[in-house]
Amino acid sequence: MSVDVQAGSDGWLFLTGGEHSAINLYQSDSSFTPDIAKAWVALLRGREEQLASRGIEYVHLAVPDKLTLLNRHYTNTLANADGSPIRQLHSRHEAELSSFLNVVPYLTQGIEKYPVFWKTDNHWTAWGCFMAYQLLCSRLHIPTNTDILNYPYTEASAVMALAQSVSVDSADAIEPETIRTYQLNRYSKRVYANELVRYRENINIERLTQQVLDVSATKNQQELRSVHDTLMNGEGSHVIYENNSDSAIDKVVVLFGDSYSDYQQNLLTGMLAETVRELHFVWSHSVDQEYVRQVRPDVVISQSTEASMTKIPCDSGDLRSRAAERLRATEQSVETACQHGISANNLSSVATDSRQSSLLGKETYNLNPPTVVQPGCDKAHQELVMQTNPVSLLELEHPNVFFNGSSCLLRTPNGRNAYSYGVDPVKEADLLREDYLNLPGTTFLLAPSAGAHCYYHWMLDILPKLGLLERQGISLDSIDHFLVREITSEFQRETLAALGIHPNRIVETVSQQFWHCEKLLHVDMNNGINLKMNRFVPLWLKQTFLSPPDDTSRLKLYISRPEGVRRGILNEDAVKPLVEAAGFTVVAMEGMSVAEQAALLSRADALMAPHGGALTNMVFCKPGIPVVELLSRHVYPYYYGLSELCGHRYHAILEDPVQDFPRLVNHRIAQAHADPALQWRTQNESFDVDLSAVEQILQKLPL
Repeated sequence: MSVDVQAGSDGWLFLTGGEHSAINLYQSDSSFTPDIAKAWVALLRGREEQLASRGIEYVHLAVPDKLTLLNRHYTNTLANADGSPIRQLHSRHEAELSSFLNVVPYLTQGIEKYPVFWKTDNHWTAWGCFMAYQLLCSRLHIPTNTDILNYPYTEASAVMALAQSVSVDSADAIEPETIRTYQLNRYSKRVYANELVRYRENINIERLTQQVLDVSATKNQQELRSVHDTLMNGEGSHVIYENNSDSAIDKVVVLFGDSYSDYQQNLLTGMLAETVRELHFVWSHSVDQEYVRQVRPDVVISQSTEASMTKIPCDSGDLRSRAAERLRATEQSVETACQHGISANNLSSVATDSRQSSLLGKETYNLNPPTVVQPGCDKAHQELVMQTNPVSLLELEHPNVFFNGSSCLLRTPNGRNAYSYGVDPVKEADLLREDYLNLPGTTFLLAPSAGAHCYYHWMLDILPKLGLLERQGISLDSIDHFLVREITSEFQRETLAALGIHPNRIVETVSQQFWHCEKLLHVDMNNGINLKMNRFVPLWLKQTFLSPPDDTSRLKLYISRPEGVRRGILNEDAVKPLVEAAGFTVVAMEGMSVAEQAALLSRADALMAPHGGALTNMVFCKPGIPVVELLSRHVYPYYYGLSELCGHRYHAILEDPVQDFPRLVNHRIAQAHADPALQWRTQNESFDVDLSAVEQILQKLPL
């Protein structure tokens, strides 16, 4: 058994030694002495007074140790369970510490219901962090983002760092736990990272530290244990996140903390970045007052761990010098790791095998509310302004590419993940051992995600990337290979042929998923269910695939989707007489080429259709026509957003307007329902259309 880690009951592991020797907090004479407690009181009060003089609110959050909250699972005896610094400060100095946030009672209440800490790691889980985040928001009198635990996440079954430090006999009894990591980047975007952060990301610090830990456990080399500790310490890391969503609280927050906050968007930093307008994170237990003076935030938060509180932070020095020192120490540790043969790559160099350039910047446009006639469409959820996602071009030299249609991983020669989509982190190591076939010349990753078989995704999410390449001055003729999961539909073959892409340049990954490319191009474009799409997309499609429109005979079009097809209209036989009486021509798109669909839609003066891929063709209509979408319970703003980009007048008829209208007009609410399991319940169900609503909408349309 390691002297640093003790195994408790029910699989719980406790870090008792290490740099801070946490177990000493709970001895008869706690290492957190009364004098240290008084020094913390003086420090926190001094910070509070200094910041208050500038009109800045201050809060200190101490993260409790596992032994404070979970000591019932500790099988040895704790001589002084109340040696916890948090409990000591609360019991002796509560009246003096208005800035001190005591999270112990709240976490204690929730610890039976939620996994507040990981069993095999010393860190809190997203649930434990969220509970502390709730208290923090309450203290700051700002609304909590209650949707955070509904954000997308990844899960992996694993044992974590503490399990590496127990004896072989104990390790055999340790059960893996399901590790959930939330993707806290729905609204916030990182706009700055200092050189230390970029270096740590370029060398894939998580992968490297795990390799060092594995080798040090095998060789029992103290030098490598020191290397591991240095690499784990991100002190000096500095990042800034911006959140321009309508839901963001208009405050600037500076957070000084450690790995329980993290510079990545997965713990407290990510939660706050999803909540406030601007979030600065500095990995430090000290408060850099000069940096605070320059930023002039509304709030300063300091976060520490109980084990670290036996040392009193010194608020002198500056952020840049600490970051420079940590960068040098990290570089030296990486060199030592390489000397032990941990990696054959030159990990100490910043990656030079990739280049990223901007293709489209952010674009802001107004959203006109949909025309609706049904009661229950609450306009309070309506978003009136939307900002597009930027689009960038990634150029990689000699990357390995894994792509199976639903998952994609681009890895550079120095071991850095340049792009990852849907890859299970636990299985990532297995991917590295596969045999990668060589693709000479230049390869373009045409469709790196699922959906290429779908007309909507193919036309709006995939093909416009080719237009952006040409806009960048990269001829499609200069590309030797186009990677795509599978070509199964005539519309795929037709559109590629129209762009001069012969089938012999298409590389399908359905049978071979592992490729080593001499050079790879990837356009990173996220249309955000069409409420984040740039206007370039519909304009390019219209320019590329529409011949001069025939204006000799104008039409009102109703696109049929009868019962028996996916999301078919059960009462379409009752809908058709209504639209025909209003002068609509009923058509079906099945069997028509893309060119024929474009030509037909270019003649439309009005368009009505159930939710489905055929509505993609509104890009070929003249601007300003009324578009009426008939929606089942499968409600997302794809065609509302597209209609707005095209300049049409959008109308909606919903199966359940009270429940589903917010999803139609609010990007955040729609994303919260974008989980595949939720979509599966609605995406295939046929439905009845509200005939009264159809009649009322038709009366609003021009004759």
